[in-house]
Amino acid sequence: MDKLYTVKEAAEKLKITEGTMRNYLSDGRVRHVKIFGNTRITEEELMRIIVPSSKDQQNSSD
Repeated sequence: MDKLYTVKEAAEKLKITEGTMRNYLSDGRVRHVKIFGNTRITEEELMRIIVPSSKDQQNSSD
């Protein structure tokens, strides 16, 4: 199972503010799960953001 990060931990890993991370969560840019009411982001999701797939890169060049 992937490591789960808090919003604060995920923001630190991406070098963005916690507020920016919360905005990304609310507008759907970052997928997340709720566990007992607590928001968590998987390591897999963070890697998707850090290392965009070739498909993501193709879409951005269109």
